[in-house]
Amino acid sequence: MEVRSPHINHLVQKLPDVYHCASSCPGASRRRPARGPLCRPLSRHRASTQTALVPLSRRAFPLVLTLLLLMAVMNRGGGVCAASPEGSGRPFQPAPVLSVRGRDILADGKPVRGMFVFWHIPSDAAAREKKIRAELGRIRNLGFTGVSIETGWKECFPAEGLSALGKTAADSVIRWAAEEGLWVQLLLTPHYVPDWVFRKYGDVRMRGTDGQPVDGQFLPFSPYSPAVSDLIAFQRAAVRHFSRYPNILCFWLTNEMGFGKSWPDRSQWGLRAWRHWLGRVQPDVAVWNQRWGTSLEKLDDVDIPSEGGGTMWADWARFRRLSLIEFWNTLYEETRRVRPRFIPVGHKLSPYQAVDAFASPFGLHLSWRLLRADVLGFDNYGVSAGLLALQQSASCPVIIAETNLTRTAETLTGKARTLRMLLQQSLAGAAIQTIYAWDEFDPEAFPWGMRYSDGTLLKGAEAAVEMATLMQDASGTSGRVGAADPVVAVVLPASALSVRSADHERFHGVLDAVADLAHRAGAVCLAMMSDDLAPDAYLQPKADATPPPEAPGGASLLRFLPESVRLIWIPDDTGLDQAFLESPALQKWVAAGGILSLGYREQGPPAWTGIRQVRREGLQLVSTTPASGRWGFRQREYNGAGVLELAGTGEGPPPEVTVTAVLERSQEPVALRVRRGEGLILYAGLPMDGSGLRGRDAGYVQDALELAGVIAPALPSGPRIQISDGRMLLWTDSDWTGKVAAPGEITSLTVYDRDSLRVENPELAVAGSIVTGTLYQDQCAVVCWRTPDSGQ
Repeated sequence: MEVRSPHINHLVQKLPDVYHCASSCPGASRRRPARGPLCRPLSRHRASTQTALVPLSRRAFPLVLTLLLLMAVMNRGGGVCAASPEGSGRPFQPAPVLSVRGRDILADGKPVRGMFVFWHIPSDAAAREKKIRAELGRIRNLGFTGVSIETGWKECFPAEGLSALGKTAADSVIRWAAEEGLWVQLLLTPHYVPDWVFRKYGDVRMRGTDGQPVDGQFLPFSPYSPAVSDLIAFQRAAVRHFSRYPNILCFWLTNEMGFGKSWPDRSQWGLRAWRHWLGRVQPDVAVWNQRWGTSLEKLDDVDIPSEGGGTMWADWARFRRLSLIEFWNTLYEETRRVRPRFIPVGHKLSPYQAVDAFASPFGLHLSWRLLRADVLGFDNYGVSAGLLALQQSASCPVIIAETNLTRTAETLTGKARTLRMLLQQSLAGAAIQTIYAWDEFDPEAFPWGMRYSDGTLLKGAEAAVEMATLMQDASGTSGRVGAADPVVAVVLPASALSVRSADHERFHGVLDAVADLAHRAGAVCLAMMSDDLAPDAYLQPKADATPPPEAPGGASLLRFLPESVRLIWIPDDTGLDQAFLESPALQKWVAAGGILSLGYREQGPPAWTGIRQVRREGLQLVSTTPASGRWGFRQREYNGAGVLELAGTGEGPPPEVTVTAVLERSQEPVALRVRRGEGLILYAGLPMDGSGLRGRDAGYVQDALELAGVIAPALPSGPRIQISDGRMLLWTDSDWTGKVAAPGEITSLTVYDRDSLRVENPELAVAGSIVTGTLYQDQCAVVCWRTPDSGQ
């Protein structure tokens, strides 16, 4: 399905021929085959640069000529370069065959797993060969699997028509890394724009609300401008060239694009794209006039609305979200077509700041349904249950492309906190993680550095070394990464997030709370957007009408929702997302056995639920009933509450209803469970924010999980728990004594102290599937377990 719109399509129909360069690999005329796996370091002895000339017999000449012709044919067909680097007699290893299976990247059929380091390599790498080689050797000896580096557009094409590919710093470092048996993630940075691009096209900058030029985060020109065609040409040429190196693990095409301030484009390019998009959705201006309450004569009269401008603002926010995804997809489609062999291509995202880093203040969000990539990179600086839910929602492999704990990594607790973060991300399915960065630490100028000026590692970096060992120990297992099937999905309202950017913190709090309690119960929680599940309920260009691909494991009645999901949790949004709630697909999903938990809504639940709500203002005393389960309390005060009743739908007998909370004085219901078909609707006419769901209302979430077949192994007052396939992570913010049950027989227990050193005699004991004893503040424990039939 083509999502690219004509306003982007015309930019890539004819790419400059100069980018189709054949400077692909130095020394290509001196290629010779090499053998052995990539991970086996080559001999460190530098071969002599002098070559003895041996006379060639007439009998051998035809054979040599045949081999030369065969190598030429392979090169023309895009074969993998196994060249000798300039000035070195050490050939590369043959490139492994890369593929993607589920959440894993495979090399010759085996999962690639381990820790990487991100390194800002010097631009004069060739002049620092000895030092850089020594650092690469140290990285390998510390147990890291690879390095992540970047190469800039202006470095690869310093002038229009002039290619430096083959002579860049990245070329040198990639070759030397291959000799150390190190993989490389390569970021083809779009934000290092050469000056000639601006001279060529003139004013292609984004414009803000005041009409002044602004820079988007990591994109200094309008994504709708003709400069995009040259960006695509650079990345296509770079992918063709660098694919010839055998140790390239993946290509990143963008870097943290969005991050709170990108895409504010009110330039002439943005205005043209906005009008073009409206024409794709609905070319009849009368329809838009009726929708917006305007009297425009034609779509060319449409302007960019101001923030808070009603329905037009909501439509413009949706246009920006879809056009960002379209821009990403265009870069992906154009680069994947030219790679000589399969190497995963994707984007680096920054989900750690908010729900997805695109919510504040411009209302941009990911779409798992529309975004196309072989791999996604998450840059995580800190971790939360909500972020892990986002990580587990992607249907392709997720690499933690950057991670660190800034300014805390050199403290006494920094190492333990960093190790715990790395363990949590690993248990959420990240088989590859990248610590940021293999640079010198400066508490003010660069607090993300891993090394002091004398080369000593920070405590946080030592945790990455420990994690590298743990990931290597697990690399030989045959189990899948993130093998558990998702049971819970928190659905974030697309339209509400787009229109009111301040809502993202409230929604993120709910996501965090539900995901945390699901993780405690060993369940996988997803974070999804409402328009991914019911796209027909939202504005979309006609080209997007093609049904999306089925979700992994088979599609359910809701598009792109895995069949294993039993519970959908929707936060309140004060009526801004009614389109999704009224979707027939959601009604069918509930009737087929799904459990729908709706957050409090001022206008009440959608009509099809049969639940009617009447608002009672003033101080209200509420108590739960015995049917409420873990959500139990007496006489709690609320500033207003929604009194509920069940109205007839006119279809069949009245549904089964369970009252779970009532007003103390009148005994009128304020929380219900209503059976619809084979499923349930849970609704409380009471506000519950993220902090409440983590604390006094945690039982409400646990009751919903139990209805979905998930039983939490510990109460919220116990230790923090995260469970994955065969592993369980325990930690606590204060000293804790008690017991925790694992899902199966425990086979090993490792406790780390506040400095991430292994505790020889921990005060925890194991008996069968039970861990008993004391876990002290800043300690964490890794428990491995197996079920009787798994043998793992």
